[in-house]
Order: sequence, then C-alpha cells, then structure tokens
Amino acid sequence: MSNLSNQQMTVRIERFIDRIAAGTTLDSEWRRQVLEMSLPELPDAPTVEQLSAWDELAGLLSDPSFEHEVHEGTKAFWTDNLDAAAYKVASTKAYAAALKGIVDGLSPQSVQAQAVAREWLEGSARALGRKPDCAFREWHFTQYDRNAGRLGRYRELVIILHGDTPIAADRKAWAWLNDAMKNLQLSD
Repeated sequence: MSNLSNQQMTVRIERFIDRIAAGTTLDSEWRRQVLEMSLPELPDAPTVEQLSAWDELAGLLSDPSFEHEVHEGTKAFWTDNLDAAAYKVASTKAYAAALKGIVDGLSPQSVQAQAVAREWLEGSARALGRKPDCAFREWHFTQYDRNAGRLGRYRELVIILHGDTPIAADRKAWAWLNDAMKNLQLSD
C-alpha cells in the first residue's frame, strides 16, 4: 500500500497549488476549481495501476523542478490581462472543432483545419489580451509542450485514480490543433 493517505495527499496538493499560484492572478474561485480537478482519492480497494499512479503523483508533487515548471506556466497564463471565462469558451470550442476534424478525417493542413486554428488563435489571444501573431503562436506551442509533458502526465494519473482510462482523444485533439496552427500565415 501507499505511504500517503488521502488526507496527506489533499494537503500536499493544496500546498502545491498555493505555491504554483503565488504571484499570479489565480483567484479563489478558480483555485477551488483547479483543486477539485486536481484532487485524486485513493479508492478503498485500489488496483495495482491506481497504487502506482498514487505513488507517481506523490513523487511529482515533491519534485521541485515540476513545481517550478508548473509555476512558470501558471504565471504565463494567469495574468492581469486574462479573461478566464472567454478563454474557457475559446478552448472548449476549439477542442470540439478539433475532435470533429479528426472524426471527419480532416488533415491539419486542410482549409477547414486552418479556419479552426485561426479561430482558436484569435479567440485565445483576445482572452489573454495578446495579439494573434507569430510570437503568440510560439507561446501556444511552448504551453502545449509543457501541458503535454509532466503536467499532462499529472492529469493522466488523476484520471487513473478516478477509475477512468486516460483519454487518447484529448492528446490527439490538441496535437491536431497545434499541427494546424503551424501552417497559419501570420503577421509578425
């Protein structure tokens, strides 16, 4: 069995969120939502996979380089310019359009995919108070790499602990959208 109880994990995650949110505009309502999405619970009769996920998650939360990585991403995103509600709308719409594009067999290089990518870039730029230019697109790629890396693994571990299988469609949708953005013609 794991060395960490549910209560100890909750305290560890709360502290982690407080540290990564330090110096950002992450307000109490969004902090609560982030906490709810981030809190796993080890079931009474965990599977071997869940025990392994629990221990891996505990290791990530105690890794200073992971904390620094997530803090940097949080600082880049949660700024005074962020309209979190508008960003949520833009990302939900882009995600749904990317999933539909994949189901429809659209290439990320297609005209339709380019339209989806442009709408995502422009909508997210408005929500973040940025211009939808080459620099912003590069910022998106950096955020994608960060979220697909150890932070993506963190999310997968939480999903496993909830008893679900990690959703490959999620990764495919964002990869498709990023591939589509690579081909956008933008001003500098």
